[in-house]
Amino acid sequence: MHNTVEQGRRPGFSVQAHFFCGIMGEAIFAMVRSQSLKREALRKQSEGDDTCGPAELLSEAGLFARYAFLTACNAFENSASAILANSGKLSSSLTEEIDRVSTLNKFEVFALTQGKTIDRGDHRYAGAKQVIKCRNDFVHPKNLRVQINSDPEKAQCRLAGGREYPMAFDFLEVEQAAAMIGDILRFVAWVVFDVCCFSPDAGAKLINGDIKSWIMAFHDAKELWNYDLRSLGNFEDISVRTIEMAPGTASRKGKNRRGK
Repeated sequence: MHNTVEQGRRPGFSVQAHFFCGIMGEAIFAMVRSQSLKREALRKQSEGDDTCGPAELLSEAGLFARYAFLTACNAFENSASAILANSGKLSSSLTEEIDRVSTLNKFEVFALTQGKTIDRGDHRYAGAKQVIKCRNDFVHPKNLRVQINSDPEKAQCRLAGGREYPMAFDFLEVEQAAAMIGDILRFVAWVVFDVCCFSPDAGAKLINGDIKSWIMAFHDAKELWNYDLRSLGNFEDISVRTIEMAPGTASRKGKNRRGK
């Protein structure tokens, strides 16, 4: 963080922008919110709510899911550039040149600078590749017709590696967005910690610099989807006391939730 002073104005400061844990944290927060909205909609439907309320909740859940996915893709691209820049293995001019290559190729270059290679046949590489394909299809859309099944109501999907992926951004489902964000987190952690063998602290600093950002949604996402959160930092030393609500009462319990 650096101070800046302009004549006649109070001192300001500069901070690191586009740090992975901050951008991904926003994506995870939105994803957890999306899941919560969908659960509430399904609860209302199961109770016989025939108003437009459940449909509105599902629509809002989809909005948060789409936002979460695109934000996570932003973080993914940022992490690829960050690890190359922070590794200290490349000159600034070479880093700028490599910045023009694809996200996955940047990770491969990074691994090579550490004397390692990435197995393109690994399921984590395949998952990341599908995420990037979806992201590219979404931000560079083409004319497309998607079949909608009426019973149950579900948009046509494409299959890859035993998984369903949306045909178009409009029909990205909550579960699909959650799974692809998990693929991003799993791939980044795999390359940095498992392939290149960085320690938890060193790897997190490589990805995020000196920034450390923690939000409760990280714990929620871990419980909901078993996300690999190693790339976001080591939160083992953070203990959170939760408040559990019973009907008509509120009680504080000494339940600790620790980052994994």
